[in-house]
Amino acid sequence: MAADAFDYDLLVIGSGPAGQRAAIQAAKLDKRVAIVERRTVLGGCSVNLGTIPSKTLREAALDLCGYRGREFYGASYTVKQHITMQDLLFRTNRVIAHEIDVTRHQLMRNNVEVIAATASFVGPETIRLEDVGAGGSRIVNAEKIVLTGKKREKKVYYHHTGYIGGIKERTARSILEGKFPQRIVEKAIERMLPRGPLGRVQLGNLRVYAGPDHPHAAQNPEMLDIAALNRKNTRSA
Repeated sequence: MAADAFDYDLLVIGSGPAGQRAAIQAAKLDKRVAIVERRTVLGGCSVNLGTIPSKTLREAALDLCGYRGREFYGASYTVKQHITMQDLLFRTNRVIAHEIDVTRHQLMRNNVEVIAATASFVGPETIRLEDVGAGGSRIVNAEKIVLTGKKREKKVYYHHTGYIGGIKERTARSILEGKFPQRIVEKAIERMLPRGPLGRVQLGNLRVYAGPDHPHAAQNPEMLDIAALNRKNTRSA
């Protein structure tokens, strides 16, 4: 397929550190780039759930209890006498908001489009985007659809056959090149959902198809022309 037939030169699924840097680097090379993020905030788990929040909570606790200043002021030194969880979360939320703002401005400066949607593969070069909150869906084409970092080669999925010693493993590459490539997206979304009854109900509403055909024509899905919304598609040759 010719390059000008694609909506984007690069479509990145996930706005974590790896996806963010891949998108910005491609944009600096004058490529048409978009990031698909299922959450309504940027940064992925690193900024919103894992690395940044956990480290900020630790530093906030050490600071408020005066631990780092006791070498100079004595063992009884403390910044605040009664520390509450609200004190810790206040500082954590401020840091998270700052990191999200930095990420958003970096993407804006480099003209990377951010799409709030859930992505599913419908072909080797085609992605269906289910809009977050809107309930609609759209399909885009990309010359390259990537798993950020080295996930395609190194990410391993495990399943159990039900027999003793029956743990099996497959890499992301083997699944994508196999009979059911949509399972990559299904697993990714499953791990984003909360554990418990609510997550199971939400997952039950998920439908992922590896090709352009689906049995939902009765719902009258609408096509959205993403290419017309991207100003880079009208740039001069």
